[in-house]
Amino acid sequence: LQGTPLFLFLQQPARVEIMVDGRLVASRFYDAGNNLLDTSTLPEGSYPLELKIFEGGAAPRSEQRFFVRTPTMAPLGRPQYFA
Repeated sequence: LQGTPLFLFLQQPARVEIMVDGRLVASRFYDAGNNLLDTSTLPEGSYPLELKIFEGGAAPRSEQRFFVRTPTMAPLGRPQYFA
C-alpha cells in the first residue's frame, strides 16, 4: 500500500513530526539534504498533514501537505491500468 511521496529538504539534521488533525502520528530524525519521509504508519485516506520540523536550536517551522493513500494506488514509479 503506497501513498503520496513526501519529500523534504533539510539544511541540517532535524526531527520531523507528522501531525494529522492536531495528533502526532509519526516522528523521526532525518539527515541534512533531500529526504523521502517515511509514511508507512499513516492511515488510509485523503487528508492534510502538518509537518513540524525541529532543526538545531531554532523555533520549529511548519509545512502543510496533502496526503493520499488508497488500496487502489499504483506502487511508486509504476502505472495503474483501468479497464
